[in-house]
Amino acid sequence: MNSWYLDNHTSWPPSNSIYPLLISIHINTNDERTLNTFLSDKSREYLIKYGPVGARSFSTMNFLNDNDIPSYFSGCLTLTLDKNPNINNKDFIIAVDAPKEIISFLKTKTKKKNH
Repeated sequence: MNSWYLDNHTSWPPSNSIYPLLISIHINTNDERTLNTFLSDKSREYLIKYGPVGARSFSTMNFLNDNDIPSYFSGCLTLTLDKNPNINNKDFIIAVDAPKEIISFLKTKTKKKNH
């Protein structure tokens, strides 16, 4: 299971019909509702039963480990995909829905023109 959880708090944990391989999970550790969902007894049992949990982010790994749910850093599963040779690199950077602080930081790290 590779995903950013939880957009829908009623859909966690997944169905008992799914035998998961928890290899690349991200948990929004800035959202109290999400944290409470993952720390519910039902969720903790699920994560421990199918763990250790591969975490896409260090914040997810630390959150899980700090709450006695075995976890390791795996990174994002998409990083294992081969580069598509049919896609040509372009000479620009795209930042979508990024906070202004991130945009400002990116501008300090590139000589690309700003649009």
